[in-house]
Amino acid sequence: MKNLKQQLKTMYEGKTIHMFLVGLRYTDTNEIPSLIKSKYKSIQLNLCGINDYLRQFGIHIFNSKDEYILFLQEVADRIY
Repeated sequence: MKNLKQQLKTMYEGKTIHMFLVGLRYTDTNEIPSLIKSKYKSIQLNLCGINDYLRQFGIHIFNSKDEYILFLQEVADRIY
């Protein structure tokens, strides 16, 4: 990952590079099971839930896990 980040910094000089692996099933990083976290030890600081990711950009959408579940159900209903 460090190599990729360095390549992006070179390509986009003067820009801030943020890299995330977002667990879309989880609203916060602390909800991600240890088993999953252990698979990504080398990038553990970049592993986050959807709320953690959106907070990086000043966006706050989901106040609770139930609210996020309702959102996902609405998305699924519209897809199918």
